[in-house]
Amino acid sequence: TSRSAAISTIVSIPDLASWADAVIALDARGPLPMRIVLVPSEAHAHALRVELVVRAPRALAGTRFLTVAAVARAVLENASVAYRIGEEARRPLRLRKLFRAGLDLATYRAEDLRTKGWEDAFASSIEQLESAALRPDDLERIGAPRATDLGTVWRALEEDAATSWTVHRIMAEAHDVLRATPDAWP
Repeated sequence: TSRSAAISTIVSIPDLASWADAVIALDARGPLPMRIVLVPSEAHAHALRVELVVRAPRALAGTRFLTVAAVARAVLENASVAYRIGEEARRPLRLRKLFRAGLDLATYRAEDLRTKGWEDAFASSIEQLESAALRPDDLERIGAPRATDLGTVWRALEEDAATSWTVHRIMAEAHDVLRATPDAWP
């Protein structure tokens, strides 16, 4: 079936009452209305539901409150993409394994990377880069040896992780799916 839903964008929401007003104003015609409201957390979704119960209980009918991560997971499921969540916890151990196996890096000595703390430092750096929607290719384009090494480590890490992904990777993959297949939107 084809989905021909209008997408409304709310740019700035100064307080909960304004947010509730924006949800109430969303177009939801038909016998089975449907709205998707993106929220930063489940706590925000709960507060918004409580506000709507008081002000406009009918606005709750057909309204889904989703975090961006939940939308990303739904997109991947709609596109039948196989993955596992939870790579954040596994990443330091994978890095330790990679550092012990040895990587061909220009600016880091293999024996230094085998000492305590490097896996956490690299895991943190890669997580920050992922949260900025960067990829290993972006680092390699910089052309600086340290950036290239970090890209090499990140790429090896992703190869080892295969379909075990971080939340940021899930969102990046969902973005790619939506660009290629907009109908994957939940």
